[in-house]
Amino acid sequence: MKKFIWFCLGFFCLMGLLKVFSIIPFNRMSADDFSYGSTVLSQGFWQAQKAWYLSWSGRFVSTFLQTALGAALGASGKVYLYSLVTFSVFVWASFLFFRRFAGLTGKAALAASAAFFVVLYQITPNKMESFYWLSGSITYLWPVIFTLFALSAKGSFGTFVFAFLAGGGNEAFSLVALVSYFCLSVYFLLNARKLDVRWLSLFVGTLASFLFVFFSPGNALRAQGAASDPMNLFGAFAYSLSEGPVILYGLVSKSVVFLVPFGIVLSFIFSQGRQRKKQDTQTEIGKVFWALTLPILISVVYVFAAFKNLGRIPPDRSDITLAFVVLLAVVYVSFILSSFIGKFKLWVPAFAFFLFLSSFAVVSGLGADVYIAREYSSAFDKTIEQIKETKDKGGDYAVVDVLPESGLVPNAQIKGYDDHWINMSISEFFGLSGIIARQGGD
Repeated sequence: MKKFIWFCLGFFCLMGLLKVFSIIPFNRMSADDFSYGSTVLSQGFWQAQKAWYLSWSGRFVSTFLQTALGAALGASGKVYLYSLVTFSVFVWASFLFFRRFAGLTGKAALAASAAFFVVLYQITPNKMESFYWLSGSITYLWPVIFTLFALSAKGSFGTFVFAFLAGGGNEAFSLVALVSYFCLSVYFLLNARKLDVRWLSLFVGTLASFLFVFFSPGNALRAQGAASDPMNLFGAFAYSLSEGPVILYGLVSKSVVFLVPFGIVLSFIFSQGRQRKKQDTQTEIGKVFWALTLPILISVVYVFAAFKNLGRIPPDRSDITLAFVVLLAVVYVSFILSSFIGKFKLWVPAFAFFLFLSSFAVVSGLGADVYIAREYSSAFDKTIEQIKETKDKGGDYAVVDVLPESGLVPNAQIKGYDDHWINMSISEFFGLSGIIARQGGD
């Protein structure tokens, strides 16, 4: 029976990783990525950090990575190596987390981390912009990675550093993390009668970076932009109370077919590792209740940041933050239920088989995704060559073909007129006056 469970879990991980990594060879930069890179080429690296912090965004960690990678990769526009490293580091961070969190080792920790990554990918609403888009994944995926490192760090200093880096990714994530760490600290303080220094390190590290981001001049200017309409505290809170749980419910209801089987199988994995101290059933039920309730509070906080600063719900690419919170709650509940897994041993193979069947849903559309991505990447590479050729010949305006739809690959979205901001972002990177896109050579 155990072999059957491990087979189903292994097949799910294999199919999921195939789905995620199959698009990587065709991943290309988007217009925003070129914009970050062009500031480095025109102003220098450190001046670019200052310029972005003062004029647009206080997300100093995201800006640091976006400008560095945008400048380094812009010449070809290919980001497949970045995506490969990012996804691999995520699995590694998850591996360390499961070793630290539940004492898993070897095969069990690797299987749990791979499944964790695949499930997060599957339940994330906007996979294209959260995972594959260079700027998007730096802003929303890397804070998750830094948090996993922070939760698995052995010393308080390492915990502080990684929490600080996670908070510097974006202010919504850091606010969610702050509330989560505060609530968990209070919970453990009431139950254990003492405060773990690691929770304090998590809170202080995140608070430091949050303040650095929130009070940046660029953050204030962005809130005053044409696309922003900040609300007052009362209005933001009132909207958040209704919209936050709605977004959370939508995410969970669409993902329950993955979350429940994953949680049950994960409980089985935990039961094979380090044995937990037996506690009374009422205490365990209380832990499960709070673990499932906390995401509701966090959903309100998550939406509140967007309403307060921008006057609208956050873009769906940032919903990976909420998906991560939900998945952590599932992991914790699975850890609690692992003590009772023996009573439900007949259920585990059934849910493992359901996880096996869901593998086919994960890889559905794989062929179409790869085909669309390959077609787009070929057209993108041709566009870059046309731009470079114009530059080498001393021309001012590059005339290129209109790019096709990109599927799961971020689209540079070159428009048909040279003064569009997307065209200008790319043309500035290559030192041209503009780019004109034409359909079929018109």
